[in-house]
Amino acid sequence: MSFEKNYWSEIYAGRFIDGTFNAAKHADYIRCIFSLSEFPIRKIADIGFGKGKLLEEVAKRLHPEQILALDTSRLMVDALQKKSWIGKYNIGIVHSKFEEFNSDYLQKFPVDLVIANSVFQYIEDVEPCIKKLASIARFSYFSVPTKNDYLRMENELGFIDKYAFSRTKEFYTKILSKYFTRISFNVLESKLVREHSYFPAELYRE
Repeated sequence: MSFEKNYWSEIYAGRFIDGTFNAAKHADYIRCIFSLSEFPIRKIADIGFGKGKLLEEVAKRLHPEQILALDTSRLMVDALQKKSWIGKYNIGIVHSKFEEFNSDYLQKFPVDLVIANSVFQYIEDVEPCIKKLASIARFSYFSVPTKNDYLRMENELGFIDKYAFSRTKEFYTKILSKYFTRISFNVLESKLVREHSYFPAELYRE
């Protein structure tokens, strides 16, 4: 599947896309929740950074020492490479599908936080990629629309994403629970990359 000109003009044209128009609010939330837990975010990755707005806002607030930015779209990779803000950071930009990305190095030296915002609805074979996600980072900022989310967006906004796989909440929950503990809204803690937990409160661990 191609994520080049047609995808961006059809999906983003005139729409308020979560993680783009409200990227600053997402970034504020990420900064606050990890500051509250006193977990330092030094290394981050963005898997499927797209327009790059969420990555930019997170970088502004966390000031990471290292950033990995990966996207399957050559158009978006080229656009990010031209952004002036990236010059402030130690950033590696990779043009690759996450399915094909060689994660061996990151499995040996995981990042603190990986952003995966509205990516997995475009991946056909989901479980191996969720397992890979859990193997490269302590925490993930993860979102994916479910089948009911797409029905709501179609009914309320007239929005249909013809590029995505529409899957149930139960489908994602079953797979995610194998590899992650859900800590809070959009925040997952890896079961594969472990030290002691910075989020020990039992009530929120599921």
